[in-house]
Amino acid sequence: MKPFRLVTRIAQPLFGVLVLMLVGVKDTPAVETATAEESSGFSLPPLTAVDVSKRDEWERLGEESDRVLADRSFVEHWRARADFRTPTGARQALAEADDQLKKIDEAVQKKSGACLYTFFVNHCIDEARKTSFVRKREIRSLMTDARAVIHAEEVKEHEKARLAREAKEPNTPIKIEPKKVDTTPKEPVRIAPKEVRAPSLPKSRTPKAPEEASLPNVPKGAQIDSSETNADHDAMREALEKANLAAQALREEERKLRQQKAEEKAKARKAKREAKRRQFEETMAQRIDAQRRLEKEREDGKQSNLFGYF
Repeated sequence: MKPFRLVTRIAQPLFGVLVLMLVGVKDTPAVETATAEESSGFSLPPLTAVDVSKRDEWERLGEESDRVLADRSFVEHWRARADFRTPTGARQALAEADDQLKKIDEAVQKKSGACLYTFFVNHCIDEARKTSFVRKREIRSLMTDARAVIHAEEVKEHEKARLAREAKEPNTPIKIEPKKVDTTPKEPVRIAPKEVRAPSLPKSRTPKAPEEASLPNVPKGAQIDSSETNADHDAMREALEKANLAAQALREEERKLRQQKAEEKAKARKAKREAKRRQFEETMAQRIDAQRRLEKEREDGKQSNLFGYF
């Protein structure tokens, strides 16, 4: 049954294509359908409404298009003319070349319509386009040579105009007078010797008066009696030092408490990782044991239950 199914799968698409071809070639009534029209007013027949009764007309249009696409007389005619190298002939060749390009485009459109009545439609259209590209390339080469002739004539005209302007307004030569050189001797510059100043006396330096020692910073939250500050500085300093020591001891206790909490969290995370690792090792050990049992069963000739499922 499998070969029959394979043949059926291959034949179904081919049969569908054959049916579409027969429907497309079938003689149907001329139905007016919307088609894209070119600037010349010529439009291609729709592929789905090919009318066999118009085959002769389209063959005639295709033959005319072939003659237009194969005709090289336009380029050969202008290449052989002597006035092509003159500006007047070059301008005339450019004007006729534009008309010839339009004729080639119209011929390609008509040939594409005639190709719809042939067997190899795409090949026919491609050949017409390739031929049109060759003809257009030859015509554009002719147009380039004509523009070169016109440009050379324009250069000559500009040169004549420049010479005429120069003849009307002659350029007087610039008179360059020689540079005057002063030959009279000048008096030498007198440089006075630098005066030597007497050595300065050393500055008198007086010892600075020692400043009174500043009080230590009052810790946050410490209560200091202001009456002791005015009475005895030593007692004030001692009270501030005690307050600083008490604040430092409090900060140390807070630091130890934070460190203890961080260590407890680290131990908990470590225990959790160890538990996951042990669970993973146990799972891998179970998988390895199951794989070994399966291999042993295969060696003994016993099949797994999965073979029956599939």
